[in-house]
Amino acid sequence: MSHHTLREPATGGPASDDNVLRARTEEANPSAGGIAGKALFNPEMASQSFDMRGHGVFQRILDVPAFKGAYAMVLGSVTEYSRATDKPVMGDAVVTLHNLVSMDRGQVGVRVGVNWHEDLDIRVTLLWFIT
Repeated sequence: MSHHTLREPATGGPASDDNVLRARTEEANPSAGGIAGKALFNPEMASQSFDMRGHGVFQRILDVPAFKGAYAMVLGSVTEYSRATDKPVMGDAVVTLHNLVSMDRGQVGVRVGVNWHEDLDIRVTLLWFIT
């Protein structure tokens, strides 16, 4: 489908570049935290997994070795896993990582959602930059 045949969902009119939502520069600026807003090139990284049980929306504070604190960059994923095989599984529950917060004292806060009626085995994996 070419651009000129696309339709706006709200109005049904033809799509145009005039209708594209663009961020203003004052809404998206590089952070001055931690690394003074500079890009990291070839940073060293570390990772660790944390196993927990829960359902609904719940929070945990994770102690992360060699984590630089509140200004450090951290990425995460969450999955259901099997204790029997120690491997991730694609179960019937929807499992989501809602929030991931760098904290001082080598800690990371996580908020996880498990859309299931009872506790499930959950694995949160963190990847963080140590340079």
